[in-house]
Amino acid sequence: MLQRYRQALAEQGAGSFADYASLHRWSVTEPGAFWRSIWTYCDVRGERGARDVTEPPDAMPGTRFFPDAQLNFAENLIERGSDGDIAIIATGEGVEDRQLTRAQLRERVDAVAGWLLRQGVEPGDRVAAVMPNLPETMIAALASAKIGAVWSSCSPDFGMQGILDRFEQIRPTVLIGVDGYRYGGKVFDIRDKLEAVRAVLTTVKRVVMVSYLGEAAVPGWIAWSDVTSEGCEYLPLPFDYPLYRARRRWHAASAFERASAAFRRGAGGSRAVLHDLRMDDVELAGVGAGQRGHGRTLRRQPGLSVHRRAVRHCGAVRGHVVGGIRRLDQCGATGRQRTRQKP
Repeated sequence: MLQRYRQALAEQGAGSFADYASLHRWSVTEPGAFWRSIWTYCDVRGERGARDVTEPPDAMPGTRFFPDAQLNFAENLIERGSDGDIAIIATGEGVEDRQLTRAQLRERVDAVAGWLLRQGVEPGDRVAAVMPNLPETMIAALASAKIGAVWSSCSPDFGMQGILDRFEQIRPTVLIGVDGYRYGGKVFDIRDKLEAVRAVLTTVKRVVMVSYLGEAAVPGWIAWSDVTSEGCEYLPLPFDYPLYRARRRWHAASAFERASAAFRRGAGGSRAVLHDLRMDDVELAGVGAGQRGHGRTLRRQPGLSVHRRAVRHCGAVRGHVVGGIRRLDQCGATGRQRTRQKP
């Protein structure tokens, strides 16, 4: 991946770099040129704006990246590839495997995003979900991102108080839940629990139920199959606009950072290290040089892995793509996620 990036820099006339050390040195001494090249190399859709990195560029936290940019995470993630490309492969206990093409994913995200707008969801409103890892979960998250709503979710095996601890403080407008889940050969119906949660969350205007077990929706809830519309346009948003809320603090990774990480995995097969994260926003695992280990991930939030050494070492622009990957390689960390097998 880095070799292709170096070749792209040479073709753009940005410079020729003989080795990783020279590339890393350039990336931290010329942060503006580096980030402009990353935007171009990742083929980001949106308006970059005039400024690349705000002053002071050596302050973390405090530095802002692409402060004038306007883009949409969902657009950058799904408006790529061919219509027939497989976007999602879903498998689960006791259910048949499913596949969604990129065209099917785009169509469904568009329909759900338009429906959310019709329900009065505005940019900055929160959409909360009690869902396992299903295609519907991804669709709802991307639909929220498309219109500027902030996504938050938790697993259906959470207890009622755990769900409320996460959602009461963010005051969601829409609640999406599943009828239940299967685990270890057992069936768990959570409709009563969700109805109790809904009664406490007084800001919720609409409740949507995804039928995973084939159960009927609670009276007054909206079936997922009825969540449809003629669609809507992608809403351009600032670079550091909140994409989702994880645990008990706003997650500081911007839409571009999340999109960039996705792009790097898709194009080069490697994980891009995210930047612009406050150290109190994520839990990190410190791994010394020569030791093997993985950056801890926010539970159930896909695609985020931040290594302490990668965040710490990069000087003026810490935790950036090139330097972060280089140090992760040196430390022997692969950046793979730690995920539980339960829903």
